[in-house]
Amino acid sequence: RIRAHDDHFETSIDQKKVHDYKYRLPLDSIRFLEVQGDCTLSGVHWGGQYFQLPFECGFPKGNFASGERLYLSGTPKDNFSFNLLSRNGDILFHFNPRFNEKKIVRNSCKNGMWENEEREGAFPFKKNIGFDLVFHNQPYAMQIYFDGQRILTFAHRCSDPKRDYVAVRVEGNLEIVALEFDTSHK
Repeated sequence: RIRAHDDHFETSIDQKKVHDYKYRLPLDSIRFLEVQGDCTLSGVHWGGQYFQLPFECGFPKGNFASGERLYLSGTPKDNFSFNLLSRNGDILFHFNPRFNEKKIVRNSCKNGMWENEEREGAFPFKKNIGFDLVFHNQPYAMQIYFDGQRILTFAHRCSDPKRDYVAVRVEGNLEIVALEFDTSHK
């Protein structure tokens, strides 16, 4: 991944930072990207958007199917939440890093009622330090990866995890750098 910042490019491989390169030209003058050498290029995303929070959107194919992955890259300023929603607006998966508690709370909220919280596990987040999260929807649980390392597993609390997740909502004090859906992994 090559990420453009105010004064440099940050390069990473397999979600691990490799090097920073200071700009030699103004960023807005760059029009082409050339890749050479022995590598496999899995995709190119040029550009992006600024995400206003709260941000909510549906999944490209209508739902977040089993085997698919969702990538969230961002910089947390303080607490934030990532939610997977059902058709009726229930929160089927709530992922909430809480800096004041140094815990990642996971839960679900159905018919306005919160269920049992899960709080165990490491807290790898740091304020103002970027991260890459991967949410991998597997048949029996959601696997969560932080900067390439699996940190949590959340057992599905819905009847059909292949079809029930229809939207994502992100809110709180977070700068979203990228939100990407990968439907190629089945």
